Amino acid sequence: MARTPKRKQRGPVEIIEGKGIKIPVYYSPYRDTESYLVAYYAEAKRKRERAPSIEAAQKRAKELIEELSTGTAHVGTFTAKQTAIINEAVEMLQPIDVPLTEAVRQFVDARQQLAGQGTIAEAVRCFLEEHRKIQLTPIKLPDLVEKFLHNIRE
Repeated sequence: MARTPKRKQRGPVEIIEGKGIKIPVYYSPYRDTESYLVAYYAEAKRKRERAPSIEAAQKRAKELIEELSTGTAHVGTFTAKQTAIINEAVEMLQPIDVPLTEAVRQFVDARQQLAGQGTIAEAVRCFLEEHRKIQLTPIKLPDLVEKFLHNIRE
């Protein structure tokens, strides 16, 4: 038997928790019938689902926690073409052992630093050319001290 909340306060009637996810359940009469709303976020949007009873709302919230924790609630957000592109990107990154999110983070950071002044590949080529011009020769400490003292005397 469904429980009808006796309070007039705003806010959730109950919060269903699990796997680090909290899903609030709100009492929300609809067209003169008792009903409850289950609210959650998926696909970067707030979603709400209506349930006819508190028990049905609790059951749906538990199902959603499972879906959200395994990622199946977000599966429908990508088209087949987008999924293929993501899979290809992940495969390209596997040999260098870089996760997709880290690669994207670094790419965005590099592009922001370039501020429209060329591509990342051009920046790398320029850096390597300048780096190759610098010739460091090994020197022993006594020789370095002698050179230093000679330079400050002049």
